[in-house]
Parts: sequence; C-alpha cells; structure tokens
Amino acid sequence: MATLTALSPGSSPVFTATPEPSGSSVGSVVPTWTSSDTTNITITTDPTGLIATVAIGTATPVGESVTVTVSATNPADNSVVTGSLAFTVVAPVAPFPSSFTITQSS
Repeated sequence: MATLTALSPGSSPVFTATPEPSGSSVGSVVPTWTSSDTTNITITTDPTGLIATVAIGTATPVGESVTVTVSATNPADNSVVTGSLAFTVVAPVAPFPSSFTITQSS
C-alpha cells in the first residue's frame, strides 16, 4: 500500500482507481467519485473516470477525516463495485525560506 503525502487545505492530490482483480475492466462504464465532505471538496475526473483530482478547499477544517469513494455499476447485473480511501486533513507546512531580509532593530 502506498503512503499518502500530507493533504492540507488548498492542495489538489490526484488519485487513480485500479480495477480489481488484475485484468478486469470497467469497459465503457465511467466510474463516479464522491467525497464525504460535499461542501469543501471538489472532485474532477479524466474521461475514463479512473483518475480523479480531489481539490481540498481552503476552508476545509484541519483535522477533518475525509473519505473519497469511487463506484461503478456493472451493466450486466446492476451490481455496484466500490473502493474508498480515507485521509485526515492536516495543517499546511510552512515552506523553508529562500532568503532573509535584514533590518535595523536598534
């Protein structure tokens, strides 16, 4: 299992859904993605529906647990297959400075 990078407000991580078992296919079915936070999280997908960009809004509370789910309906029997991933929104990390400004203080 891959390790997630820190996901903070304002970030837009990209996730890929891989059909299981290996060798299976959704065919022409385009999976849909949802988020447990429908107010602060926006999801856009590529044309296949297998790659999603999850935009974490700047108003998303730090510490919030978010679940992202992808689902597809099998046209042969109307069964729904899903996959989910949960993550906790963390505070943004301040970047290391690129220089210093020196001012006289006394």
